[in-house]
Amino acid sequence: MIALALVLSGCGSPQTTTTAADASSRAPDAGTTFDCGDLAQAVCGQVAEAAVSSVLRQGPIIHVELGRGVWCPTPGLLFANTTCPGGALAPAGGGQWIGHARITFAGSSAQAYLNVAQDATSVHAALVALATPPP
Repeated sequence: MIALALVLSGCGSPQTTTTAADASSRAPDAGTTFDCGDLAQAVCGQVAEAAVSSVLRQGPIIHVELGRGVWCPTPGLLFANTTCPGGALAPAGGGQWIGHARITFAGSSAQAYLNVAQDATSVHAALVALATPPP
């Protein structure tokens, strides 16, 4: 279980974290930046923790960008400028969508794209794709 202590005052700009994690994970280090974007400060920390927890094994995390709304959950349509047929589906784990995350890894052009939902008891992330954005 990771514990993120986010410095979230002024949530609209990138923030630095301090972390504590078990030895088996690749938790973000003190140089990782977090940007709450247009996401409400009240949920920013929970959304960040859920997203980061979902992709810890992908590689060293250097940046986490959060926001309202969701990515198209159809990986092939992630970057398409078209209507997403699955965009209005409820989260598979129940609850409601509260935001999205894009996570950048050190030494990789691929980024993780996640949608984040909240139900009565928890906040959880659903990985849409590990993808490199088009130029």
